[in-house]
Amino acid sequence: MRKLGQGWQVTVHEYTDTVVYKKPHTSFFVAAKSILKDYPSIVLKPHKLLKFVKNLRAQQLNSLTQISLRHDISTHLGDPVIEKSGTYYQNKVIPMNQYIKGISKNDFETLVVDYADFVKYLSREGVLDKSCNFLKNFGINNNGDPVLIDLGELYFDAQEIREQIKRKPWARPQFLLPLSDWQREEFLKVMEVRFTVQ
Repeated sequence: MRKLGQGWQVTVHEYTDTVVYKKPHTSFFVAAKSILKDYPSIVLKPHKLLKFVKNLRAQQLNSLTQISLRHDISTHLGDPVIEKSGTYYQNKVIPMNQYIKGISKNDFETLVVDYADFVKYLSREGVLDKSCNFLKNFGINNNGDPVLIDLGELYFDAQEIREQIKRKPWARPQFLLPLSDWQREEFLKVMEVRFTVQ
């Protein structure tokens, strides 16, 4: 199987032309390397890094257990098939960071509105991606609809979801750096208006 990428919790492989296979990291060092890539300063706090890796694995198993019970929203999560080991399969989508390359201003504006409405819909259904990382944790399916592709760190509790929305994790500068200035401004403006605690 061809390796497509690697995140904090899983390595992604192409399983078929239409399905990806996500295998959890079994090595502390592989997981730590992935985290250090995004947060190099954590190398100065090895105990924090160790705790972080352990917590990630526990969060992933909890999230996947909860998601396996939610057949009502599985289409919005890439129709995952989850194994007891934590390995899972998903429909292949275009990752958001690839999808936005070369799209017009109007298409980007429409995409951001669709994304904001999508995460609002999921939150009302009792599911929220911890970071709401627009570019890394979401993709676009063949119908042009947003899909949550990172299932490893999700909130399911209504109070936790409300608190996380108040914190606005999607606005973290490191998540938005790849966007141009106007894209960043548009994204933040739309999220501010369309994705708030009701």
